[in-house]
Parts: sequence; C-alpha cells; structure tokens
Amino acid sequence: MRDSMKRKTEIDAEIIKLYVQGIGNKKLMNQFRKEHPKYYWRARRFFHQRENLEDLHKLQNAAFHKKRLVKTRAFRRLHRLKTADGQVLSGLNKREYTNYCEICGKLQPMKLHYHHWNKNNPNMGMWICFSCHHFAEACDKGYTETYEQKKKQIEIAGIREE
Repeated sequence: MRDSMKRKTEIDAEIIKLYVQGIGNKKLMNQFRKEHPKYYWRARRFFHQRENLEDLHKLQNAAFHKKRLVKTRAFRRLHRLKTADGQVLSGLNKREYTNYCEICGKLQPMKLHYHHWNKNNPNMGMWICFSCHHFAEACDKGYTETYEQKKKQIEIAGIREE
C-alpha cells in the first residue's frame, strides 16, 4: 500500500511539472490537456486552490514576461534613450539597431550603445561598442585635440633634454 501511495505522489509531481511547463504556452497546455485530460484537471485543481494561487500567478507572470522580453527590448532600443546625466528620453525614433559596431565593425548582437551628439535631435546617432563609445565621447568633448597638443609638448621637451 505504501508503494502505491509513493508512486501516486511521484506521478502527481511529474504531472505538476508538466502543467507548470505549459503555463503561459497555449500550445504546450493544449497538448498536455489532450494527452492527459484526467491529470490536467487534477493539476488545475491543485493550482487553483486558494493557497497555491499566488504561486500560479508568479509562474504565469514569469512566463508572460519571458515571452515579451525580446519585444520589449527591441521597442526600448529604438524608442528610449538614457543620457549620461541620467535623463531618460522616450518617444524617440532612432536608427535601426545593427548587430555590429559602426566604427570598428565588431559583431556584438546585444551590447551596443547608441551614441548621439546633438542634444536637440537625439534621433541622430550611431550604434557603437563600449570602447568606441568612449572614444567618440572623447572626440565630442575635444579631448583628442588636447591629447595631441600635450603629446607634442612632451615630445618637444624630450628632444630638448637629449
């Protein structure tokens, strides 16, 4: 008798795992329901008990957000911009996302930054990698000219000392 009870709880655990996998995926849930109608209703009854509803909602929300993550990321990538001073601009229409840096050509599907140089028109910009973004910011702030001048001064001072 104990073996049958143990086997029943193992089956129930497997059924609940299958049911949980199907949450948020209509195709999997319909397949599970057709293949195991008796077990489907048992698992559904288990999850819809008052003490298990919170867990069910967490699972449903996680499945929903996982499915929407790609769409949400693509939308934010094209229509939102966070500036260096912490300001968030929304409602933009930026250039289409590229999977490569537009300066060095490095392929980076997920980690490109949108560099814009015109505060009045943040839509105008380019997709560049982290290191090129620092270089572009230095160019925009005029650090490259300062670097070249300082380099020449040091070279001239070095030549005089020899």
